[in-house]
Amino acid sequence: MPSGSNTDIPLLAVSADQWQQARERLNAVERLLACPSRTRAMVDAEAKALGISHTVLYGLIRRYRKNPHIEAMLPGKPGRASGTLRLPDAVEAIITATIDKFYATKQRPKLSQLVRAIHEALDREGLSARPTRNSIQTRVARLDQHRLTRDREGAQVARQRHGAKPGRLEAAEPLAIVQVDHTLVDVIIVDDIFRRPLIRPWLTVAIDVRTRVVLGFFLTLQSPSLASVAYALAHAVLPKKAWLDTWQLPADSLVSGRMRALHFDNAKEFKAEGLIWGCRKHRIEPLYRPVRTPHFGGHVERLIGTLMGEVHLLPGTTFSSIEQRAAYDPAKTACMTLRELERWLALQIAGVYHQDRHSSLKRPPLAVWRDEIGDTARDVHTLNAGTFIRDFLPLERRTLQPTGIRLFGERYWGDVLRPWIGLRPDKLVVRFDPRDISTAWLYEDGDYWPLALQGWSDGPITYWEHKAALGQKREQGHRERNEAIIFQTVREQRALVASSAHRTAAARKHVQTTISAVEDLRRFAPAALPPVPSTPAEPDPPDRLVPLNPGDIEEWS
Repeated sequence: MPSGSNTDIPLLAVSADQWQQARERLNAVERLLACPSRTRAMVDAEAKALGISHTVLYGLIRRYRKNPHIEAMLPGKPGRASGTLRLPDAVEAIITATIDKFYATKQRPKLSQLVRAIHEALDREGLSARPTRNSIQTRVARLDQHRLTRDREGAQVARQRHGAKPGRLEAAEPLAIVQVDHTLVDVIIVDDIFRRPLIRPWLTVAIDVRTRVVLGFFLTLQSPSLASVAYALAHAVLPKKAWLDTWQLPADSLVSGRMRALHFDNAKEFKAEGLIWGCRKHRIEPLYRPVRTPHFGGHVERLIGTLMGEVHLLPGTTFSSIEQRAAYDPAKTACMTLRELERWLALQIAGVYHQDRHSSLKRPPLAVWRDEIGDTARDVHTLNAGTFIRDFLPLERRTLQPTGIRLFGERYWGDVLRPWIGLRPDKLVVRFDPRDISTAWLYEDGDYWPLALQGWSDGPITYWEHKAALGQKREQGHRERNEAIIFQTVREQRALVASSAHRTAAARKHVQTTISAVEDLRRFAPAALPPVPSTPAEPDPPDRLVPLNPGDIEEWS
């Protein structure tokens, strides 16, 4: 229609002259429609009086029939109406078919490849038309984007990108809800001894939903586990003065506090009995995202995205995709150890993220925290660091035998067990730290009592060392357990690793895992244990030790 469409004109922007012109056109159209025997001469006469052509007047009549109001008579922008297709039907049919068969596929071809495929299809049909990239892009944009994304990237991505997202996670005050999640850091680290490339570490991070401050984080070479969550929670809840002094950071640059609720996704380490048991003891409510609703974890995921965006500037970064990495070799440029990366993250969080304006808060997170925390902070200075960490470590329930308690198939003993031999038919609660299983911890009457790994006297031994030795003996045909053989295998493996650490990445990772485990244990050193009573009482198990519903628990990982 030469006069264009009037749908893009805001009504409040219409001038008095335009309203007058619209009224005159409306009167002319209504006179013509009221006359059943109107002729071309009558249309020409009305058009001449309005100062338009008869073609434009016929267009106004059609518009009035669709929308019999004065707005339909307003003058629009000159030119072809927006969205009008100008290519021949045969060309449009080929474009549509090529998009369906070539572009809307799991191979996810690029737009430039689609343009080339359409031109080739037109050649085969003997058509000379060559639609431009913009024309083709316009037609792709008109498609059902939910369906297009589903065909190219899968139903889950389509739901997340285009589906409805009712509800959102909100907190009324600081420490009301804290989100915790893991991510594989987009940078390769080097080992402490030879400074040669190893692997990408895992980061566990905790963020306060109300203020967006980072309460705590934990870096490790091991895959996410309940132990990672325990250390991250300890870093989030316990005072950080000693840790901040280690990295020479201001005392108020990072915050701490005991949260009222923890919000997780549905990973198995977040449903482990050890975690739920610790939450019950410290009156922390565990919350879980509804299935297939990742937008409920948006706060922590946006934080992770922000941190990884900064990590991409570090030497050794792997970026987020192969396309971004291009010819860049992260292993050749890697230069940061695990602890150096930890300090860099601490500086990034304390000196940049906490101080910078947050898009949703319109203020820096640390400023919001200081304004709002008030009396909502829960006192954490009375917490025992060692006890708090153990409250969230992996948990097992074991029967007391005359030789002690068996864990990982090994014997553990402590003098605290002696008076109970033959008198405790119930299963005892035992905690352990995968970074050092030379000691397990019996929970009884509110205290933790150390149980020593029998047959081992060489200091800390990690769960992974023990597991590797046990697997090696099984491969060699040792069907019956022999503690002496297993522990000797651990010693032999350590000697082999030490001699080959400069040659293989696997050996360097093994050494670095041990170094990091010892450092973690030192930095999170438990407070002094209470003295072991000579005749320990047999208290009634508190309510919080009532076994949880097995359907709600998954094994620790």
